[in-house]
Order: sequence, then C-alpha cells, then structure tokens
Amino acid sequence: MVFLCQGGSFVKKFKILFAVAVGVLMLSASAAKPVGVWRSHANSRLYELLNATVFNPQWDKNKPEKINFSGKEFDRVSAVVYVHGADLFRFREFNAAKVADMEKFVSNGGIFVIIADGGRSTNASKTGNMAKLLGAEKFSTFTGKAEIIDPKWSDCGRIPEVFEHMLAPKTKDADGKLVAVNTIALSGLTTAKAIIGNNSGAIVTVNRFGKGKVYFINVRLSESLTSYEQPY
Repeated sequence: MVFLCQGGSFVKKFKILFAVAVGVLMLSASAAKPVGVWRSHANSRLYELLNATVFNPQWDKNKPEKINFSGKEFDRVSAVVYVHGADLFRFREFNAAKVADMEKFVSNGGIFVIIADGGRSTNASKTGNMAKLLGAEKFSTFTGKAEIIDPKWSDCGRIPEVFEHMLAPKTKDADGKLVAVNTIALSGLTTAKAIIGNNSGAIVTVNRFGKGKVYFINVRLSESLTSYEQPY
C-alpha cells in the first residue's frame, strides 16, 4: 500500500488521499465477492470522491466490484465500506444484533472499513458495543499535530497537501475565520494499531479481529484537493 503515497504528480497526490481505502479495497478487486458500500449520514461529496478514486479510478483499470449494502448482505461481500459524513458520528444504527453480525463477518476474514470526513465532536464518549471491533475504548477529541505513526506510511507525510488539508482540517467560524476542526479520534487503544495520530488519539487505525481487519479512517477528505472550501 505504501506505493500509493509515492510520487509527486497531481494524480498520485490525488491517490494518496484515499491511500488506505484504495490499498485495502484493491485486495478485494480480484476476490470472488464484491465490496459492499454502506452509506449512513454520508455527505454526497464524500460518496462521489470514493466512487471516483476507488471504484472508478481513471488512472487504473483494476477496480473492485461494488454493491449497495444495507447491513444484511454480509454473505455476498468480501469487504464493507461504511461511508459516514462529518457530523452525527455515533453509529446509532449499530445495535447489539448488528454488531454481532459485523463481528462474525470480520472474524471469518472480512474487511470492514469505516470512512468518515473529519467527523467532529467536542465531547468524549465510550465506543460502547463497537469497542471490540474498533479495538479502542473511547472516542476523543483530536488535538495537536497529526503524525504518521506507522513507518510503512511515512511517504504520505512528504506531500504537503496531506497535512494541510487531510490531517489538519479547518472550518469557518461565525466571523468567517478559519479555525481547526474538533476531529474525533480513537483513544484507549486495546487491540487496534495507530497509523496516523498522536498522544491525544488516532485518526487512522487498523484492528486485527479474528481472520479479518477493521480500519477506522477519520480524516478530512471532501476538501482535500483544494484550498477553497467545498460547499455542502
């Protein structure tokens, strides 16, 4: 997956913004089963970018087959991408029965990828019944500078746009001034491994669960290609 972070062309810079998702999901491109895309509270911009960069990339003919996922088609897919928007990041529909289905899917070798868009909050909360899947005890507010913790991803930090837009998102306050976003991170990691983060928490993690893996990716994606604020 590291090769996706190397190079300086526009296309390659574009690709690194979805490096984790691309790297994970391309593993399913040759699988017998497609990837399920599960949308919940997702803004349309994030969904469009995911389609353009992972499921219909102009730079590569290889792409994973996808189906729309409703939370019931675990036997039909090799991986599930849960696409979440910037707000309401609480996994409200993940009740005990649904979490049990997800745990069984991942334990048997499935890949579960949670992609948010700089999901934000000012309040810490427990991960609840998602604690085992996420491999972390709490959602916390990310503060300070993001760091590439996993050395396999060190090349990503060499491209300024990654830190400027994706890892250090900003939004406008009531006076029109750009201020840092209160991004949600995972803290109290138990079995998860931090890929990007710092002492306040991790905004990209991977958790080995049984035979499968769970990826948590909460970085700002919908404004990552330009210095101009994208409309919502």
